[in-house]
Formats: sequence, C-alpha cells, structure tokens
Amino acid sequence: MLLIANNVYDVRPPMRVGGRQRLDSGVLQVSALYPGSEQGAALVRLAAQLATGRMPEEARWTQWTASIVRVDSPAERVRAGVDGEAVELPAPLDFRSLPGALRVRVPMPSTFRPDSRLLSRATVRRLWMIARGDGPA
Repeated sequence: MLLIANNVYDVRPPMRVGGRQRLDSGVLQVSALYPGSEQGAALVRLAAQLATGRMPEEARWTQWTASIVRVDSPAERVRAGVDGEAVELPAPLDFRSLPGALRVRVPMPSTFRPDSRLLSRATVRRLWMIARGDGPA
C-alpha cells in the first residue's frame, strides 16, 4: 500500500494529521506499508502506533522523498484514492510535483482594530451569563 503525497507530511509519532511545513517544495513523499496477508489489520496497527507515539515496525513501514515516482502494476488498472475519492487509474502511474502551480488568494491583512469598549468586563460578564443560560438572549 502506497501513499504518495505532495510535499512532506510529518507522520512521526505523535502523529499530527495533515502536518506539512510547506506546499511548494516540489518533492513527493512516498510512504509504503507492507501489510502481508492481513492488510486491514496491518493498517490499523500502523495508525495505532503512530497515534500513540510509537514508531512503526521498520520491516512493514518505510518513507522516502523523490521528485518523480512511477508505480508499475501487472494489472491494467490500479485501485487508488485521490483526495479521499475511490478511483481506478490506468497503469503505470506517474507522479511529479509542480512547485508553484497552485495559486492561493488570501485576503489582505485587516486594519480593523476593535474598540476596547466593546469588550468591557460588563460585556464579557453578560456574554458569559447568556452562554451559561443565566441571562436574557
């Protein structure tokens, strides 16, 4: 079982789901699980080990980075998951990262400065009472 990710995920224990330092480094991270005959159980064990801060058994788990990855298969089509969707893709599979290909628009930093009078102690106290159900809504 392979996970090929755009840029490096930090999956060292304790596991931080989705932890990546960058999205534009131009590398692929390949994580390989060798489950043997008990695929589902091996995946559950791996997830439990990572989640509880233990390193997986090296004989069953390995990771590396590459700029290009090719996955060959004896079958004409390979079952895969792409962004959480189950798909079948024609073999062989070729992967590469295109640094800077994705452009993300973010809003300008706000110049709004809240008026300190809006957050007076009385206001905070009233909001707390409303949240507890002790005051008028």
